[in-house]
Amino acid sequence: MLLFCNAKQSSILRLTDLHIKGFKSFAEKTHISFDNNITGVVGPNGCGKSNIVDAIRWVLGEQKTTSLRLEKMENIIFNGTRKRKASGLAEVSLTFENTKNNLPTEFTSVTVTRILHRDGESEYRLNDVPCRLKDITNLFLDTGISSDSYAIIELKMIDEILNDRDNSRRKLFEQAAGISKYKQRKKETLQKLSATDADLERVEDLLFEIEGNLKSLEKQARKAERFKKLKAEYKECSLNLISIQLDDIKNAYHKLEKQIDDEKLKVSELDGEIAKLNSFIEKEKTTLLDKEKELSQSQHSVNNLNNKINKLENSLNIQKQEIKFLEEKLLQLQKQEKEAGPKRQSFEKDIENLTILKVQVDEEVAVLETKVKQLQEANTNEESEKTELETQLKKVKSESAELQKEIVEFEKKSAVFEARFQNLELNFKKTDVEEKEKRDKIQHLQTELNTFSANKKNEENKLADIEKEVENHLQKKKDLADKKDGLKEKLSSTERKWDARKNEYTLVKSLVDNMEGFPESIRYLKKGTEFMQNIPLLSDVIYSENKYRPAIENFLEPYLNYFIVPDWETADKAVKTLNDSAKGRANFFILSAFGNEKSNRANEIEGTVRAIDVIEADQKFMPLLEYLFQKVYIAEEQAKSTLNLSEKGNVLLDSEGRWIKGDKQLSGGSVGLFEGKRIGRAKSLEKLKKEIENLEKQSWDLKGQIDGVNQKEQELERIDPAKSLIKVSEDIQSLQQQINIVHAKIEQINANIEENKSKNIAISDEIQQIKTEKQALEEKIAVRKKTLKTLNESQQQFEEKFQQKAEQLSANKQSFNDVNLSFHQKKNHQENLKKEILQKNIRIDEIIEENKHIRREIVTGEEKISELIKSVKVTEENVHNAHDEKKLLEKTLTADENTFFEAKAKLQEKEKSLREKQNAQRQNEELLKELNEKITDFKIKLSGLRERLKIEFNTDINDLINEESDKSLSESEAIEKTQKLKHRIETFGEVNPMAIEAYEEMKSRYDFIIEQRKDLTDAKTSLVTTINKIEDTAKSRFLEAFVKVRENFQMVFRGLFTEEDQCDLSLVNPDNPLESGIQIFAQPKGKRPQVIDQLSGGEKALTALSLLFSLYLLKPAPFCILDEVDAPLDDANIEKFNKTIRSFSEKSQFILVTHNKLTMSSVDVIYGVTMAEQGVSKVVPVNFSELKAAS
Repeated sequence: MLLFCNAKQSSILRLTDLHIKGFKSFAEKTHISFDNNITGVVGPNGCGKSNIVDAIRWVLGEQKTTSLRLEKMENIIFNGTRKRKASGLAEVSLTFENTKNNLPTEFTSVTVTRILHRDGESEYRLNDVPCRLKDITNLFLDTGISSDSYAIIELKMIDEILNDRDNSRRKLFEQAAGISKYKQRKKETLQKLSATDADLERVEDLLFEIEGNLKSLEKQARKAERFKKLKAEYKECSLNLISIQLDDIKNAYHKLEKQIDDEKLKVSELDGEIAKLNSFIEKEKTTLLDKEKELSQSQHSVNNLNNKINKLENSLNIQKQEIKFLEEKLLQLQKQEKEAGPKRQSFEKDIENLTILKVQVDEEVAVLETKVKQLQEANTNEESEKTELETQLKKVKSESAELQKEIVEFEKKSAVFEARFQNLELNFKKTDVEEKEKRDKIQHLQTELNTFSANKKNEENKLADIEKEVENHLQKKKDLADKKDGLKEKLSSTERKWDARKNEYTLVKSLVDNMEGFPESIRYLKKGTEFMQNIPLLSDVIYSENKYRPAIENFLEPYLNYFIVPDWETADKAVKTLNDSAKGRANFFILSAFGNEKSNRANEIEGTVRAIDVIEADQKFMPLLEYLFQKVYIAEEQAKSTLNLSEKGNVLLDSEGRWIKGDKQLSGGSVGLFEGKRIGRAKSLEKLKKEIENLEKQSWDLKGQIDGVNQKEQELERIDPAKSLIKVSEDIQSLQQQINIVHAKIEQINANIEENKSKNIAISDEIQQIKTEKQALEEKIAVRKKTLKTLNESQQQFEEKFQQKAEQLSANKQSFNDVNLSFHQKKNHQENLKKEILQKNIRIDEIIEENKHIRREIVTGEEKISELIKSVKVTEENVHNAHDEKKLLEKTLTADENTFFEAKAKLQEKEKSLREKQNAQRQNEELLKELNEKITDFKIKLSGLRERLKIEFNTDINDLINEESDKSLSESEAIEKTQKLKHRIETFGEVNPMAIEAYEEMKSRYDFIIEQRKDLTDAKTSLVTTINKIEDTAKSRFLEAFVKVRENFQMVFRGLFTEEDQCDLSLVNPDNPLESGIQIFAQPKGKRPQVIDQLSGGEKALTALSLLFSLYLLKPAPFCILDEVDAPLDDANIEKFNKTIRSFSEKSQFILVTHNKLTMSSVDVIYGVTMAEQGVSKVVPVNFSELKAAS
């Protein structure tokens, strides 16, 4: 059965490796290779098989804890066992082979990693480079790989597909049709449209506000102009006064500088003398150090010799002590040897005495044994006679007991009959009294029943009124809940966008700060030189919309790392710095070399936009950009296929950056995921920061609104009429229960009255029957008592005979026991004598062996003492020689000490002279310090004047120092004039100093906003057009995919069932297919189910698998994971299932988690998951394909 015949050619994107560490039950680092087409994962329940599927789902970005079978995400980290500590993080890596560039990246191997730390910090990595979840999602978009795609199917998802839970069918079709990106683009465009509408509203509000303020600002600007002229006159007069004061400060300053130069000369002379003394002292210190080393060596030699002497003396003492110990031990051994002889003789004498005693005991034992046998035979005869008497006595007693038992039973029955007779008479009287009481009680209950019914009717009327009130209250709560849900959804969207922008801001800032991706020469000039720190790169000064960035970046690729320097001198200085440091090469644009470059602003090619028109940059950089983008156009999406270059030298760019086309050349390609991210990073940071602040403000506003709704909900909850409704309902229910109880009681009493009448009749009959039976029993008792008397007399005779025989037998047994006890005592004495004789013989043998051992030790000890005496003599001689050598070394040490201390005294004299020179130097330095402090005072005065000039007049003091002051006015006259002007300024009245600039700025802003309003209106129209186009494309692709999947479904279904079986797919709402549900129609042969749920478990599974395989025929995913989906299938269907998997495996990899033996036998390689250690999963591989090849 070849189901794959119509499938598209699958990509060469393959899953190769899975690495797991600290994830759920996988405590240790685990590696699984997916080198084969079909991989099986098997193991007992609870061993961790499904944790492998969860790991793949998690690393692909799964965020729902329920999908991972968790309560909270931190539970995904291995939590430890009795023998293992908990892990600090969970890490999963998934590696794909991308040899055909099916993924938009230049890497041939792509590894996706996700890490979760126990403190909640999460990381995503692409080829070990930190990234965002969005980057991973975009990388795998429309490849069939995601955490919720049809590439990962669990058994529970079979029901979800068949029951279409959460529109799961339509999601599968969307993934297969490849319209996920269109839906995403539509969502983003709708968000942009919403943002554009909001911007238009804000623009209208701004225009209304600006028009009211513009006229008022114009009046304030004219008054500010007059005030500005008065301040200019005051500034001129004040500057002249300060210039006069500066002349006096300059003269005093020059005198101090001369005195400082004289003192510096004296300090310089002292420096020379001190340097000479320092040089001499350093040489002497070196000589002294050599002598100190010689002295240290002598001391070391003496110390070593002392250690040697101590060791020899210690060794001598140890040897002497050892000799003394051995001598003492020899004396002790000799003493033991002497004592062993008498002990042996004592034991031999004891054995002789014991042997004589044993002969006597043997004779006594023989006599006692004969007597015991005679007494035992006599006792046996007496025991037989006693047993015969005992049997006859038991028989008589048994007959007497049986007769006594019958009499007791008859008497019991008689007593029972008497008690029953009395009880029946009492019950007969009691029943009459109870009947009267019950009739009185029925009348009382009927009165209660009428009261309860009236109360219930009143409460039911009250309940109807409260139900209307509750309905109104619920409507208010529903309105508030809907409002709250809307606000929460908006807050969630805002916070997600806020987090995304913050992550993007952090990433871009990290790239900017670390200069990631720049050559070493660029980084060195930026960070290692002061004059280049503020010089921008070309990539820093440009900014454009996201849709044009790839095109702009690809065109400027050769120039992005060029520095933009103001002049040739700066460029020459940078090149010299790189040459000196050997840090590489760099390129420069000389800004001053570009004049006011202008290009023709009219669009010369229809369907394009000029590249220079989509770029934002400071005005000073525009001449350079005009030069770079001469005759450069960007093709609009809708006109790409029809464009031609109309003029020589024109360059055409694809808006998505895929190609660059000239009149005679074409270049293109892609750099992957991070395309378009290099330009405008600094500008992006500014815009992102503003957007983050706005989003944060929106988030707080929404939270405030939600808090307001919560307060209203709490108020409604507090006055909830449902509580009254519950109380009234409970009251009605209670009244109804009481009514039911009263009815039941009345019925029960009536029934009891009828029952009592029947009982009285039965009691009368039973009393008559008891009288007859009692008379018969009394006659039987009299007969049995007479027979019992006769048996008692016979029993007494047998008991007397038995007692006599028992006493005689007891006396015989006592005699036997006495003789038998004496026999066993003698027998035990006999055995003890045997054992004692044997022990004495063993002890004699041990004494002989001990004497031999002692003799050997004595000989060994004497030899060792002889050797030690010789060693002591040698050691004493070595100690004497070492003492002689020590005396010679001590003489050498004394001579070295005298030489060392003489050199040290000479050095101390020179150091004293040095300290005197240094004191004189310090005095001169203190005088210099005082003079410098005076200079500092003048500088402080100058600094005060400088600050005043800078703050009050925005003038540099150096400009006044070099200018001549106006001598026509004295200092006092200049002060008087300045004060008058200052007074006029102070009494001028309130002035808005920013009015002129504010008026010009507001006018400019007003004109700008008018232009913005026009741009926003055009943008809104463009967005609506884009949404319609996206929707049309997605609808067309979806319908095309649906038709193909429908055909595939019918083919696969009949392949898994039979050719006669019927199935179909249909859209619930064909007019709106993108939002329509999808119905499945399936009728296996011989069945007519109305709904899918009426199918058996196996038929459901095959139907769902037919749908999945039909999707694979349209768009095969690189891999497919099936988690125990074969569980409901019988052996025949398992065979079909395995054949289908085998045919699909030619184009896709399959990973099967299974318990079925047939499925296990069909895979290429099996990974067995075990839990040898409780709570810790491990993986064991078995390669079936290698085993088959070997067989």
